[in-house]
Amino acid sequence: MNTNYSQKDLYKNFDYPANVRNKIIARDEKTKKRALMGAALGTLAGYALALAINKKGVKKDIFVKGDVKKTLKNIYDFTDIDYEGLKGYFAMVSQSCGAVIGSILASKTIDKDKRNEKEKIKQGIFTANNVIIPAATAKITEWGIEKISKNSSLSVFKTINNSKLLKSVVILAGLIAGLGVSLSVSNTINSNIIDKEHKTQKNIRPKDLLVHIDDVIPVLASFKEGIFSKLPLGRILPFIYCFIGAESGAKTYYNKEHSH
Repeated sequence: MNTNYSQKDLYKNFDYPANVRNKIIARDEKTKKRALMGAALGTLAGYALALAINKKGVKKDIFVKGDVKKTLKNIYDFTDIDYEGLKGYFAMVSQSCGAVIGSILASKTIDKDKRNEKEKIKQGIFTANNVIIPAATAKITEWGIEKISKNSSLSVFKTINNSKLLKSVVILAGLIAGLGVSLSVSNTINSNIIDKEHKTQKNIRPKDLLVHIDDVIPVLASFKEGIFSKLPLGRILPFIYCFIGAESGAKTYYNKEHSH
């Protein structure tokens, strides 16, 4: 959430007395911290829900009496989430949306500015859609390849499905297509429903792609003979969702685009 300009520079174009300007800056600093706390709690709630569904029906003696090392290993293994299939998709959506909702609700306990509230909601819609839609298109693409390869006489689909590299590239293409759809949907909702007065268009930034690391990993794994597939994605993704989600609650109206 760091920017390349200071908050003092941010507010210098507004005709505010120094004491008022300083209060706004202090409020925004507190809001950022509260937004991060809310995002963390929201991500944790989403993670717990995803874990409950992911591990549904699993009965395992996690706690081993007299063996702390074994118990800790069991806990570590049990709390790992499989991000494959429909359960995996739900895990991504629940954590990312939890982070966004938690961040916005927590920040509102400090920041009561209605103009800021619109910006938080707009950012939240963008962040949530940036997971929901591209992750769906990637999952649908993967499912489509496997389904068609089994029921089609076209050898090209069988070739793609049997090649780890080709299949990963096609899934990545589905993900990229989803990013474009997500951006269009978010901008349409935000400019026509949430804030008709300021029809600003958002763009995809490099860090927005972090939430799709679980979809990009298979492509990297194809080139690195499985090295990247060993990464503990179940541990990494919640932190990424928390970091990205916290931006929603920290968002304010008083940024570069409105400071002129």
